[in-house]
Amino acid sequence: MTLNPYIEKAVEAFEKLGEDFHNVMLWHISHGIVLISPEFLAIGYYCGQDDLGHPLPVEQADTVFVTFMAGDMTALKRVSPERIKYIAFKRGLKNAKDDKIYDIEKFKQLIH
Repeated sequence: MTLNPYIEKAVEAFEKLGEDFHNVMLWHISHGIVLISPEFLAIGYYCGQDDLGHPLPVEQADTVFVTFMAGDMTALKRVSPERIKYIAFKRGLKNAKDDKIYDIEKFKQLIH
């Protein structure tokens, strides 16, 4: 059986950071969001725009923080309930210094 190629990318990315992929996935399954299809893999959690490091129940959140994404970004349109105003991306996996936050509607326009 062949793994989804995006799972393989995630395993490689987290190994480079010295993190165990299985532990990362278990945390996101327990406290966040895991979306996977043949076209993409996205993991993240709901939080507040001013505190990306603190997961919140979706009812209290205004942001979805994507901690890993591979594949078709347009799939992220399906992750944002009406109350979500922002989408943020963990950029440490790409050696960037700062996480990036977008207004959700502007982001949806960018990715069509």
